[in-house]
Amino acid sequence: GKKCTVSNGTATCNTSTGTCSTTGCNTGYYLDGATCKANDQNNCGTKGKKCTVSNGTSTCDTSTGSCITTGCDTGFWLVDGACVSTLVVGDEVEFGRYPQNENSDMPSPLTWQVLDVTKDSALLISKYVLEQYQYHDYGAIKWEESNVRSYLNGFDGTHNEYGIDYTGKGFIDVAFNAEERAWIKQVTNTNPNAPGCWESTPDGNNTEDSVFLLSYNEVDYFFQTNRLRIASPTAYAIHPPTSSGRNNLWTCQVTCSDDYSCSTSDCNDNGSDVYLCSTGQCSSYWWLRSSCYSPRQYLAACVNVDGVVCHDYVSNTVLGLRPVLYVRKTL
Repeated sequence: GKKCTVSNGTATCNTSTGTCSTTGCNTGYYLDGATCKANDQNNCGTKGKKCTVSNGTSTCDTSTGSCITTGCDTGFWLVDGACVSTLVVGDEVEFGRYPQNENSDMPSPLTWQVLDVTKDSALLISKYVLEQYQYHDYGAIKWEESNVRSYLNGFDGTHNEYGIDYTGKGFIDVAFNAEERAWIKQVTNTNPNAPGCWESTPDGNNTEDSVFLLSYNEVDYFFQTNRLRIASPTAYAIHPPTSSGRNNLWTCQVTCSDDYSCSTSDCNDNGSDVYLCSTGQCSSYWWLRSSCYSPRQYLAACVNVDGVVCHDYVSNTVLGLRPVLYVRKTL
């Protein structure tokens, strides 16, 4: 009547000798001789295995027995679990932290796409639409004096039309600590009006920005098809906590027959279903910085849920943000 068993694992009988042997351990345990013991930082999935990563720090996820890179040394970037010193176009890199979970202010690592690499820096755009935000409250406004520019950069009230002070509470302040902010390069942006708009729309002045939005021309250069421009929102963007003051982001399920022919279905303008896009690509509108207005229509450029570059009212409350920034290669 003897059956072979082992706590937190599986065992079998060697019928030739009549002895039991442990054949494996359950998830979260490692094999130590014939015993299954709970994973710890000195035994991560395997006896004696400690988690290490070159040029960074690593820890054991004891529930799975796998190693996770938790950070990189100064001058290195986290790409696919490794700490690398050189970024290339197309990489996805973790940098900073921001709320991304449904109804939660708890921050989690931000994922960025590398759009360009220059001699001394790399251009990054957030992979996801991070939150709902108006371009401006109302009126004919240029990027220079818009609320959204002041919010992204944490500017004081002298930088926007309504004198709103974002010091210490802008995106740059919330998403990055002091050490990370030192890696963000301030750049001079040109701000021509959006093509295809009204010829009377004046070009904006050049601006000095640390965090910004892509322009109409830049989004066309870096994302050359509708499919590539489609961006999914985070669960936080769709369902932010009430305390955030954010509106729910407009989301749609989108399918593309080719790079330019994309269509949406099951659109929801109040974000009532965070799992709306569980069966397909989830998409939402996101702002560009190029202004576009006439005496009676106050608009800015944007990308719609189908990936088409468009224009919308600056006061629209269902469009979101994909922040953009340059990170230095060395300090």
